[in-house]
Amino acid sequence: MDSTQEMTEYEAVKESLLAEASPVELQAYQRARDAALVRTNIAEMIYVLRQRAGLSQAQLAQRVGTSQTVISSLESGSRMPQLTTLMKIAEALGTSFEICLGDDSYSSTPMAS
Repeated sequence: MDSTQEMTEYEAVKESLLAEASPVELQAYQRARDAALVRTNIAEMIYVLRQRAGLSQAQLAQRVGTSQTVISSLESGSRMPQLTTLMKIAEALGTSFEICLGDDSYSSTPMAS
């Protein structure tokens, strides 16, 4: 069995299970999937930016004020970083830190009081 056939079978099983899921189970699945995607995207960004900066995990950890183990777990996606940690990482890597919620049509204009 090749990987394409395995993936097709996996997708079929997944779709079957999701079709049978209750609304609560479906919502829980979607939340877990979304959280995993966020962790994966953050992990990739940290890894790529660290590589571009020519730093080891230990060097980045020292700049951030954490351990190499924490940087490793962030880069593997097994740990969701706190916002303050992301801000420190961005500063240590000499890059900006931005958060985007929603679509691109949102404008960050001051809120009226």
